[in-house]
Amino acid sequence: MLEAKSEINLFNASLKSNLENLNFSSFPDLTILYLSSNASHGTLTTMYIHRNNISGSIPQEMGNLKNLINLVLSNNFLTGSIPCTIGNLTKLTTLYIHTNNISGSILQEIGNSNNLIDLGMSYKLLSSSIPSTLGNLTKLVTLYMNENKISGFIPQ
Repeated sequence: MLEAKSEINLFNASLKSNLENLNFSSFPDLTILYLSSNASHGTLTTMYIHRNNISGSIPQEMGNLKNLINLVLSNNFLTGSIPCTIGNLTKLTTLYIHTNNISGSILQEIGNSNNLIDLGMSYKLLSSSIPSTLGNLTKLVTLYMNENKISGFIPQ
């Protein structure tokens, strides 16, 4: 039987590729997972971390995952603001960060992710005007921003 772990540190563990064989259900008490300084940041394309009761803020370092195509952080207890480094993820096609406790504004930098097809930012505490850079998302098909306190028009 495995000992209950709330923290797993895989810092500089020479991980390459993905973590699909890591069974997270074996760690029901997991609250912290360190994956920094691994080779996977160059090849990681998909992160589905939804419905895990994760708390804390979205790390600025998330913007270093330059090859990320799908980022799903929805249905957790994330707080703080959306880091501006999310705009570094120019290959993103899907970004779901809805149903968290994220506050602040919709960043101008979101317009840098011009490959976005699906963007879900609903059910949060966002309160700002819609940035004009949202108009840069010319491939956008689905946009969810309901249940926020935002104003303005969706740019064309």
